[in-house]
Amino acid sequence: MEQGAKRLLIDCTHTLTYGLKTGVQRVVRSIIREAKRLEIQLGVEVVPIIVDGNSFRKVDTDTWTDPALNEPLDFLKHVPMWYKLCAKQLCRLVPNARLRRWLLPDPGHRGVFRWIKRQRKKGISKLEQSLSVSTIGENDVLLLPDAYWAYPQVWNFAAEACNNGAKIAVVIYDLIPITHPQFVRAGSDKVFLEYLRNVLDNADLLIAISKTVRDELRRELPRLFPNRSMLPRVESFRLGAEFDKSTSQVRVEAKQLFGRIENPPYLMVSTFDPRKNHSTLLEAFEILWKTNPKAKLCLVGGSGWMSEDLLKRIKAHSRFGQELFVYHDFDDSSLHYCYSNAKAVVCPSFVEGFNLPIVEALWHGKKLIVSDIPIHREVGGNNCEYFELGNSKSLAAALENWEKEYINKDRSILPKISPITWRESTKEVLLHSLSLCESSSARLKSA
Repeated sequence: MEQGAKRLLIDCTHTLTYGLKTGVQRVVRSIIREAKRLEIQLGVEVVPIIVDGNSFRKVDTDTWTDPALNEPLDFLKHVPMWYKLCAKQLCRLVPNARLRRWLLPDPGHRGVFRWIKRQRKKGISKLEQSLSVSTIGENDVLLLPDAYWAYPQVWNFAAEACNNGAKIAVVIYDLIPITHPQFVRAGSDKVFLEYLRNVLDNADLLIAISKTVRDELRRELPRLFPNRSMLPRVESFRLGAEFDKSTSQVRVEAKQLFGRIENPPYLMVSTFDPRKNHSTLLEAFEILWKTNPKAKLCLVGGSGWMSEDLLKRIKAHSRFGQELFVYHDFDDSSLHYCYSNAKAVVCPSFVEGFNLPIVEALWHGKKLIVSDIPIHREVGGNNCEYFELGNSKSLAAALENWEKEYINKDRSILPKISPITWRESTKEVLLHSLSLCESSSARLKSA
């Protein structure tokens, strides 16, 4: 039996450097926050780190509440009006989608403003303490919970840590580029396959964010890598639901829209990209508006890949700004307010690794109308109303039924469900990770 771990190092390089607010970053931030609080209980030192080449820097936990690092990244807010006017004129003269994304990036994207990333790194470095990679060794566990398909630089560091005797656990969010390549950019499947190859080359343990993803990993890895006789152990954990306590003010737009108790909007919280299936929701509302013309829909989330046409369609809609609304950069305080006051939450996705808005909506006691896919059944159980995947008429029928119930019943009829907290979720991740130093064998043969 190996000696128990002395330190747990948790990488957050991509999350802290890019400052995004999607599901992956929410998970990373929550694990970091709760891991530090569990430090004494677990009997190990928890060290959040940023990787820089073959070395790492320790992150001060105050970083997570530094507004300069955590504000929504809308780069166009940092440039003068003359730049925006010139860029828009150039984009009109040269109607190229790639050029527009580069010169006028949507919130959460950098585009031409890469210099801001460098400024953010300078700000981060003031909050860090430099350490040497040589300090990683036996009885250390390195937990990698970040978006490493987008940040492959971490693998050289992971390999050296492994050579020094550290154990490595990697959080896996989904296999969508492999199982559903139609919903990702061309070539993303190859990039993701390389990411998985790096994971298998370095990891002693894979921790999936759901049982559905765990089962997919156990099924797909032997198929994707048939020549590997040894594969890492695969476990799973459940994501938490509660929001960070934030001192920021709720956005005026959120208060104005969701503060109307008599007719609040339906809410969808999701990045705009094809697999999230906004189109079916819009089609369902076209049906709903024929009988309930005052029904409102608010879509909250960053713009993802291939979202330009969808966003143009929404902003050109005759109901945009009246019954149809879009916001890209609500923080936790504003999002919490939206959840608390929404008429219902809708999740029409084609495929997910988990879909955190489901448990967040349950935590707020909201009616949930979701597409009938395995992961939604796992996460939502009997607490959701399911509609046929991709069927706008099925969704519209569910919306119409809820309109009638909402009018005729007390608006507080739904009890708040208590999913696991982020502390409980993090404890599951950490116990899986720390088990690497309590077993005599880190790797298991694939079935």
